[in-house]
Amino acid sequence: MLDKLRRYVWLARLIEDSDSPSILEVGAGPHGLGCCLPYHFVGVDTSYPEKPVPTQQAVKASATRLPFPDRTFDLVLCIEVLEHLPIDERPEVVEELCRVARDKIVITHPSGTLARLCDHLLAFLSDALRFLGKTKPPWLVEHLQNPYPDPRGYLAGQAADLSVRAHGQENALLHPAIVFLSTLDCATRPLRKSYTLWPKLTAGALRLLSFPPYYRRIITLTRRPNRGVS
Repeated sequence: MLDKLRRYVWLARLIEDSDSPSILEVGAGPHGLGCCLPYHFVGVDTSYPEKPVPTQQAVKASATRLPFPDRTFDLVLCIEVLEHLPIDERPEVVEELCRVARDKIVITHPSGTLARLCDHLLAFLSDALRFLGKTKPPWLVEHLQNPYPDPRGYLAGQAADLSVRAHGQENALLHPAIVFLSTLDCATRPLRKSYTLWPKLTAGALRLLSFPPYYRRIITLTRRPNRGVS
């Protein structure tokens, strides 16, 4: 719960700044944005092992060939997905995100040497706790199979009418503790209750976990308005 809140709650501000935006999340899985935010959205993934949350309209499809016309959605999200894909697929996926987006695209992923070391630490701890029945989570195995995404690679050749803004999120040194606490009911239960009762207060407290050095990079692409020729 803690890890999911860190990844998603900040998006509430972005969504609320728009007037009832249409939202697509690529790589949403059964929960995606709906794990902690109430907005209706279209989710795309290659499979759904669980029933999707009620706020998600689930579509089975590949991220490299999204089944939507150009500029269908106001906001397109790709949250913690690119690092799970082979390097050669990443530019193709981002090209598709940009194609179906009318206004904004938000891409997040781990970034940097320190983030990599933190994931290696989590892998080491998972191996050390095997006697307690712990195993490496599949997402962590995939993190370590490929280099982390680099915007200079996956943004190369994207449309010139998109402006790019990058910033960091979540302190890298705190990340292993956040992931560990997210597996404990004694930690996630009070947090879930707090977020239900005081969502803005809880989100504000979670923002205190974001300071350098960062674990995650957030890339926001915004389509520049068309200007007529004078």
